[in-house]
Formats: sequence, structure tokens, C-alpha cells
Amino acid sequence: MKNPDLLYVHPSECAALPWHNRADLRLTPEFLADINANGVRQTLLVRPNLAKDQPAPAYEIIAGMRRWSAAMTLLLERIPVRVEELTDAQAREARLAENLQREDLSALDEARQYQDALDSGDYGTGTKAVELLAQSVGKSRSHLYARLRLLTLSEPLRRALAAGEIEASAAELIATVREPKAQAELIEELAGHTEFDDERGKRVKAPMPFRQVKRLIAARFRQPLEDAPFDLGADGLADQPSCHACPLRTGNMEGLPAGTAADICTAPACYERKVGAHQAALLAELKAQGKAVLTGKDAPKWQYNSPAYNSGYVDATGTHWVKDRQVPYAKLLGPHMPTVFHAVSPKGKVWTLCREKEMQAALVAAKVIKPRREAKEPTPAAKARKALEVQVAIQTANALVGRLMDHSDAFTGKSASAVLLWLLEKLDNVDLINHEVILRRRGWAATGHFLDHARKLTHKELYALLLEGFLADDPYANRYDDTAIEQLAKAAGVKLDRAATEKTVRARLTAEAEAAAKAAAETKPAPGAKTKPANKSGKASKSRK
Repeated sequence: MKNPDLLYVHPSECAALPWHNRADLRLTPEFLADINANGVRQTLLVRPNLAKDQPAPAYEIIAGMRRWSAAMTLLLERIPVRVEELTDAQAREARLAENLQREDLSALDEARQYQDALDSGDYGTGTKAVELLAQSVGKSRSHLYARLRLLTLSEPLRRALAAGEIEASAAELIATVREPKAQAELIEELAGHTEFDDERGKRVKAPMPFRQVKRLIAARFRQPLEDAPFDLGADGLADQPSCHACPLRTGNMEGLPAGTAADICTAPACYERKVGAHQAALLAELKAQGKAVLTGKDAPKWQYNSPAYNSGYVDATGTHWVKDRQVPYAKLLGPHMPTVFHAVSPKGKVWTLCREKEMQAALVAAKVIKPRREAKEPTPAAKARKALEVQVAIQTANALVGRLMDHSDAFTGKSASAVLLWLLEKLDNVDLINHEVILRRRGWAATGHFLDHARKLTHKELYALLLEGFLADDPYANRYDDTAIEQLAKAAGVKLDRAATEKTVRARLTAEAEAAAKAAAETKPAPGAKTKPANKSGKASKSRK
């Protein structure tokens, strides 16, 4: 390489390199105005044009395409260039170093620069090429791999990244989700993300933070392989390569965040197909052995990879308590053991099962247990009383919560500290919020999603709703938590008269029940009364005079 020479040349004496592929030069009005007023101040790096056998510009531009394009657009007379005699490989290396220093370099642009450098073959092939390139540009190998993965993003995700709707670190993580359907789901989640803007006093669209993206992907688009029912080394299962060799296994992916486990599948749909293929193979094997197999509608309902408690089946290899020890069913019943079936759970585990009723009958016949007493059917009056008490409890809680929400000013007044303390204590214990209870009380159940309604509330109303959510923190209950109601009322200094509210609710529900019973009695035909036959349309025919 010879010493560079600084020259001033006409822009037409320069041309782009044959492999130049930067389509968007971003010739903004501000940039053009600056060049027009001050000229090109930063020197372009060029080399003598090697095409000597045909008329061509004297120089090829290695770095400075944006400045040269602006000079051509503005018809400038001269531009400063630094001439160096460089080979193609040296020119590509110099161009890469110059481009990586651009102030307007986006994450996608950086990824394209790395990919162009690898495609040139100047650094060899395979993982060795990435290592050499990383050393050349002064970046870590994991950084290069993370950036290169951005090129696998779908076009909508690339646009979102370019528009600043996704952070670059989050986009690198999203790029590990390769399935098109999964990426489409992610786009929906990201597009709907909002955060509260204190200045505007409302929720506004905002990029989803990296940690939240990480949690979302871990929950929805990651599948741990440690409990896989099939052989991870099996090649060809569901027409897919083995998990050990799969490029979508985290252990085979470079540039993931520190601490990422190695045995995680980033293509859950592929994992499910493999589980299905494994399940089908197990069922075929059981049938070939002549065993009774439960499939389709006959198969039990499953919960956590086990037969659900109300599935109608029990584990044939299970045990029964006899005095102070557990004895296997097979040992207790011997030849009286009920018919044994085999079933494969959705996650590929083979279960040996018996019908629950048959097992109970066999245990009774073997005098291991006593026959179950049939529960006595409660009278209609008893049912009505029980239903009334349930409704009294539910609607009393509804009325008290309504009264409490009417005092939402107390939550932000002098009692705010006590309320927030109570809220923090609840946050420590809460798992889920039962949205259905809140939707029903507020009359939102008919239309829309819980969050759609929440987004329309003011800051004060949203704060009250958040507190209300912790009054319905039990996902298995169909009502508000009475203890929580009392705790929040005490913290906020709101007086609630439970006895009076319950009395009012009871009187209203009793009156409604009596009115319904009276209406039903009036429409019921008297004993022995004859009803007129119905015509073909199903309506009683009219009598003729």
C-alpha cells in the first residue's frame, strides 16, 4: 500500500465500487443544505479505477458514497479525496471500517455490513470467518452473531425496528424466534404495547422493554428440552433433524444473552410435532402388542401430563391405604383386578389405567372399602335456601366494593400511604386477578376485553381499578375477597356497614325470588286441567264458536 495522496477532483471523476449495495443514502434536506453551504468537508476514500481497458471515471469510491451523491445532486465543482492503491480485499476492509463509524448507522445496516464482509470470502468460511471478522472490527463474536440474526427478521419486524418501535437488543432476541406464525404473533403483542405517560396523563404506544420481551418469549416461544418424552438424538422424527443437531436449539445458537440455558427449543411448533409423532409411535407399538388402548373420545382428560381428577380413570399401578401402609392395587385385588387399559398423554407418557367405577367396585367386592352411600338429593326448598345464601354473599360483596370505589379520593389523599402499603402486601401474595368478577360488577362482561376497558379510564379511575383487582385476586373464586374488602376499607379510612348492606341485598333477592315463583305458579296449569292440542306449528289451536 502506497502513501495516500489528498486531491480535489470533480465528482464526475469518481464512481461507486462494483459491489457497492447501499440503496438508502439518506440524502435528507438538512444534509443537502449543509453540503450546499459548506461543501464536502470530510475527505472521501478512493482508489484508482482498475478498469483500464475501457473509458471509466478515474477513481472508485471506497468510503463516502453519501457525500459523493450529495455533491453530484448539488452539481458541486470539486470534492476532497484521499487516494490509496488498495486491492479488492483491502478496499472492502477499509469500507467496512469507515461504514461502522457512521453516526447514522442502524442495527440493520450494521448487520448488512457484516454479512457483506462474510459473503466476500475475504475472511474464509464457517465459524472461523466470524471469528476473524470480529477481531478485524474489534467486536465480540457474540455481538456479530446477534446482529446477523436481525437479517432473519420478517419484513414487518424489520420495519418496526427501523421505525424505532422495537429496541435493537429486543430485536436480537426476537430474531431467535424463527417460525413465521410465531413472529406474526409477536408483532401483534409488540404493536399493542403501551405505557403510561405522566405528562399526557394517559397510556401511549411505546417500545416493549427488553426484559418484558425476554419474559414474553420465554413464556410463549420457548420449550425446555429436559423433559422431552422422545430421544433428543433421534433423527427424522416428524421429518425433522435431531434436537442435538438442530440450529434452533439454544445450545447451537451463538450470541444469546448470558445465562441462556443450552437445552431450549426455540421452535415450539416443531417440538409439538415431534411429541405427536412420538405419541403415535407409542400407540402403534401398544396396539401391536395386543394391549387395550384408549384413544380419541375414550382417552381420559389430561391435566399436567396426568389423568385429570374427574377423568373417570385411575392409575392401575397406584396404591391404596390399608391401615398404616400403601398397598398396590394389583396386590390387593389379584385376579379381581379390573380391566387394564393403556393411554399415552399429550406429552408422550404411557399410562396404565383402570376405570374408576370398576376399581371402586373391585375394592368393595374385596372388602377393602365399604360401599359409598348415595348422597341424598336436597329438597327444592333446601336448594333455594342455599342458592339464596350464595347470592346474598356475592351481591353483598359487590355492593360493598361499589361503596368502596365511590371513595376513590381517599386512596390518593391522606390515606394514600396506608393504601399503597396494603397494595404492596397484596402484590407479595397475589398470583392472578379474576377479571370475570370485575367485568360482571362493572357491566363490562358483554363487550370487549378487560384491558380495552381499562385503557379508557383516567389515572384516578385506573388506580381504583388496580385496587379493585386485588379484591378479586383468587382465580378460582367467583366473587370478591371479603377479608381484602375489609383490609382496604380500613387502610383507606372508609366505613362500610356490612350488616345493613347484607340486609338490603337479602330483601331484594328474596323479593325477586318470590316474584319469580309467583309468576311460575300463575303460568302452571291446574291439576287435571286439559290442554288444547297443538297444531302443526306447535301453537295451541283456537276454538271455533
